[in-house]
Amino acid sequence: MSTPGMQNGLWLIAASWLLGQSAMAVDLGSAFSYQGRLDEAGQPATGLFDLQFCLYEQLTGGGVLQCAPDQSDVPVEDGLFAVAVDFGDAAFAGQARYLELRVRAGASSGAYTTLSPRQLLRAVPEALRSRRAELATSAAHATTADSATLAATATTATSATHASQADTATTAASADQATTALHANTADTVPAGAIGLAQIDRNEVQSRISSSCAPGEYFRGVNVDGSVLCEPVPGIPRITLVDDPANAVGRFSAMAIGADGLPVIAYRDHTAGAVKVAKCHNAACSGSSTINTVADEAADVAEYISLAIGNDGLPVISHRNVSQQSVLVTKCGNADCSSGNSTVTIDDNGNDLGYYTSIAVLPDGRPVVAYLDGTAGTLKMVRCGSARCTGASSTNVVDAGPNNVGEYVRVAIGADGFPVLAYRDGTLGALKFARCVNNECVGATVRNLVDHVAGLGLGYFVSLAIGADGIPIISHYHFSAGQLRVAKCANASCGSTAKVTVVDASPNLVGQESAIAIGVDGIPILSYRDLSRSALKVARCSDADCTEPAQISTVDDSVHGLGANSSIAIGLDGLPIISYA
Repeated sequence: MSTPGMQNGLWLIAASWLLGQSAMAVDLGSAFSYQGRLDEAGQPATGLFDLQFCLYEQLTGGGVLQCAPDQSDVPVEDGLFAVAVDFGDAAFAGQARYLELRVRAGASSGAYTTLSPRQLLRAVPEALRSRRAELATSAAHATTADSATLAATATTATSATHASQADTATTAASADQATTALHANTADTVPAGAIGLAQIDRNEVQSRISSSCAPGEYFRGVNVDGSVLCEPVPGIPRITLVDDPANAVGRFSAMAIGADGLPVIAYRDHTAGAVKVAKCHNAACSGSSTINTVADEAADVAEYISLAIGNDGLPVISHRNVSQQSVLVTKCGNADCSSGNSTVTIDDNGNDLGYYTSIAVLPDGRPVVAYLDGTAGTLKMVRCGSARCTGASSTNVVDAGPNNVGEYVRVAIGADGFPVLAYRDGTLGALKFARCVNNECVGATVRNLVDHVAGLGLGYFVSLAIGADGIPIISHYHFSAGQLRVAKCANASCGSTAKVTVVDASPNLVGQESAIAIGVDGIPILSYRDLSRSALKVARCSDADCTEPAQISTVDDSVHGLGANSSIAIGLDGLPIISYA
């Protein structure tokens, strides 16, 4: 069941996939449209089906809040159907609501089959304010009527019992005839300026609205201090230029969600050769961000940047110093890396080190950094001695070949708390995987080929995530065919045959510089580059293994050369957010 080259500038896109939309013109009542697709035995269903829609407060478990009236004999053609669902006004009061759908054959009187997962309703019929009403003694679906011809309670009215402005009123702020009034022919007057913000009880009177919503957001409410509550418009990706000075910025972008729920992005300033960090001020990274330089190297020496959030909630960043051919780690001193930062060199043995650095944080708070030793052609990993990478560290070779191994390495922390690594075997042209049996990755490390077809150029632009089932899933690029591939491991060691799927096989060269993340529903979502179109694309898998056809969208092709070095994360609101150059 489903519902519907070098570039100047660091970009970020926040996207949402909507359940439904409606335009506001007249009072539409509390019902909303629901469109969906129903599959039966893996094929689109056709026929009549009975449907039940119920609301819950959480994604799983919990008691039902309310069920809408049953929908009997709903026609389904080629899997598609559309119904109107009405829970009334009481079910929606601003809190999160999850929709559960149950189905049975139309001719059946048996039990319903519950479909999963439940779906978060983001755009709901909960508007309780009416702008205008011609005749309303009371409004069943309105808290306040701003303008009314006849009303018992109104802000502006011709005839009213209580009104702010009225020709005739019992109580009015300004009126020709009034029993009680601030300014009236038959009432005392309050001196100008006698009542201001200091005299207002904000528990009783709303402060003046003092802000507005950004483009791509809709107005949701007002806080007591007059600031507004804004939400992204469902279904419309929001694109923000995060950093665009005269220098070329944005390459090697890496992003994570901070402890405060806001994105933080590390990237390269090409002209200065520096590592910069942008701390977003909201979940969509719209508006201005706080930008700081954390590693100010000589010109053109910082590359292969990776970022993670430590157990203390502060960013930790790895990168390669080109001129020194070394690996460095910067630990930020605060959430936006504006002060208290420390940078240490963790490997500098004389070899050409630090290609494709990738950083992750162990359960004990110590970072691990994986990278390619370009001189030896081996995959190495450093386990830091502390959260700031100070003190005694442990440096080990994870894969010594004899093949040239370690290109495009990505490291993550497996379900058992130990590092796992996905990388390219350059000699075989294959995707490879290593599972450590301890924090240092020494001893009986398990190494397996994941995707290997003789003669094919596989394993480029690797990205690694741990699925909701604790099993790794890996995206990579098939160079010979110009395709995006995903490999879902069969177990935690990727020791058996993986499920390998071509996610995007369009005629264009697609899949370079991919990034993968796991959504709140356990479904993988990928960002990647369409090189032929110079565009950023997103693919949302249809199942946890990504074996079924994915939903593919082009989210930004506005400027030539977009989509490089994409990095994807899932915000606290459950929506994907992507940084790219």
